[in-house]
Amino acid sequence: MKFLKYVSLIMAFVVMSGCSSQFQQATQVDDKAVIQLLGSLEGYALSIDGQPIPLANVESFTLNGELATQFSVSSGTHVVELVKAGQTMVKRKIYVSNGNVFEVRIP
Repeated sequence: MKFLKYVSLIMAFVVMSGCSSQFQQATQVDDKAVIQLLGSLEGYALSIDGQPIPLANVESFTLNGELATQFSVSSGTHVVELVKAGQTMVKRKIYVSNGNVFEVRIP
């Protein structure tokens, strides 16, 4: 009787340990965000964090009937400045988190 009890206990332990599994999940985080400018950049000079961004070869697309242009940036705080004819038209300090899109409307 004791032998049967021990065998049952060992079998229960084996079955329980066999049912458990090792599950590991790996998450990749993209440390990039997007600043999206809505409107035409014609005649504008763009700088992000004080660094001039060349606009000669940027690709724009139509989004909900408006012209949109996107720039990838790292997540964090950034200063976006648009200058036209020597006058600052837009200057915004923004915070973007990874994977997010922040829109700036061009006047």
